[in-house]
Parts: sequence; structure tokens; C-alpha cells
Amino acid sequence: MMKFETRSLEKHSDKRGYLVELLKTKHLSNKIFGQMFFATNKPGRTRGNHYHTRKTEWFYVIKGTAKLVLKDIENGTSKELILSEKRSLIVKVPPKVAHGIKNIGDDEMIFIAYVDETLNKRDPDTIYEKVIE
Repeated sequence: MMKFETRSLEKHSDKRGYLVELLKTKHLSNKIFGQMFFATNKPGRTRGNHYHTRKTEWFYVIKGTAKLVLKDIENGTSKELILSEKRSLIVKVPPKVAHGIKNIGDDEMIFIAYVDETLNKRDPDTIYEKVIE
């Protein structure tokens, strides 16, 4: 059985727009901040297609629609999730789960990612594993 987690998030809306609380200390495995970034994908483009041996990542789409494909590298099971700005869902991807995120919409897709370890270019802990075109 592949280990990953999803958590529905509450959107707090008012006349200004909306706010979504993505992560709190209680959600972090090591309670130490790693790094957070956002990225864009043009329609039909993919990022990822790799796994980590020790890093945990969280993904949240803030604009557009994406297909996130997950594959447990130890047992080969796969799962596809659709993430979008209309669905407040955050996905926690543990070590040894390959992942790729593809923009399946017609417009630019934007996502936020949190990684529990800061990137070390000498030891990136990123192993190529194609899971999505």
C-alpha cells in the first residue's frame, strides 16, 4: 500500500478574496522548517518525475488544474490525483514515492510546494523516476 496523505483545507472567503492555511508546525514531521517555493507549469508541461530517499514534500495547486501522479517505488503501486484551485486539497508525499505534476488545463497552472529539507546541491536527494509524460 502506497503511503501518502491528503488533507482537505478550508477556504476562508470574504469580499477581499480567500485565504487558505496550508501548513502548521503540527503537520511537519521534523518540526524544523525546510523550504517553500511556488512554480508555474504551462499547459501540457510536467515537473517532477523523481523521488527522494529522505525528503517529504507537500503540494497545493493555487491556480489551474493539475494531475499529480504518485508511485511507490518499493511496491510499484500508483495513484493519480486531480488538484485544482477549485479543490482545496494538499498532498503530502513521503520519501520513496515518485511524483510528477502535469498541467492538464488550458491556462498556466501555479502550485506551492513545501519540502522538509533545504536543497543541498551537493546532495540533492533527487532520483529520476518517470511517472507521467
